[in-house]
Amino acid sequence: MDSQLNWDDLRHILAISRSGSLAGAARDLGMRHSSVYRRLNDLERQLGTRLFDRRRSGYRLTAQGEILAEAAGQMERHLHDAERQVAGGDMALEGVVRVSTSLIIGLHFLPQHLAEFRRLYPKVELQITLSDQLADLTKRDADVVVRGTLQPPDYLVGRRACDLRYAAYVHRDILAQHSTGAAANLDWIGLDDRGSRTPPGIWQAQNIPQARITLRYDSTAGTLAAAKAGLGAVVLPWFAGERAPELAEIPGTAFASAHGIWILTHPDLRRSARISAFINVIADSIAATAQ
Repeated sequence: MDSQLNWDDLRHILAISRSGSLAGAARDLGMRHSSVYRRLNDLERQLGTRLFDRRRSGYRLTAQGEILAEAAGQMERHLHDAERQVAGGDMALEGVVRVSTSLIIGLHFLPQHLAEFRRLYPKVELQITLSDQLADLTKRDADVVVRGTLQPPDYLVGRRACDLRYAAYVHRDILAQHSTGAAANLDWIGLDDRGSRTPPGIWQAQNIPQARITLRYDSTAGTLAAAKAGLGAVVLPWFAGERAPELAEIPGTAFASAHGIWILTHPDLRRSARISAFINVIADSIAATAQ
């Protein structure tokens, strides 16, 4: 094997092994399919060995490919570790803070608190990503996550900003047509199986016949939109339900939860001045309005 590999070579191998296809690797690398194809062929020719078996089900690593993919994964982890440590030592109150949060929090709760941070730190650029999937901070997919959760992952640090309270809501026109004790007779909007262990999912399982749940979404933001359109009743966090003028709270359905809103970061990043400032300002702002 008379060839020297560099990180760019290894990241191609890693991308193909993770996605199992050239198309997926091209998407992850931001390249054309044909470019990834040529790069793989060139690498295998230079190394004098096959790195992948081409199968109907996709690209699978050979024994030689597994050796290089493992080395690439280790290099990637070391690079991410170094990036976090460098970013964590940045004491400037300017630059970029990348924030990942859920759709419901990002659309219906966080903006008012971002305004306070922007007022205090106008030189910090905020980049917000809305996703119901938790960002991987070990890979620096984001600098900070703002999430509603029962217990944050052990590998993250931060602050619990407030408790989460919930209630059931329905379109005002629908509630006017039913007696206050008829919640179980309404059509309901629920979450899919992934939301069964969330406070809304648990409350509905305990209080609403499954046959009455006629519509399900994979996100709380989706259930809110459906309820505002008059498609049924829904369980929402207080900050979403109370801010929807189309909806009215169904009497007797409010309940507290052990879940809270957390602002979290990776331990390597908490020394960064702008990240620390973001966590503290947003947590204080949320706590002040949640009283």
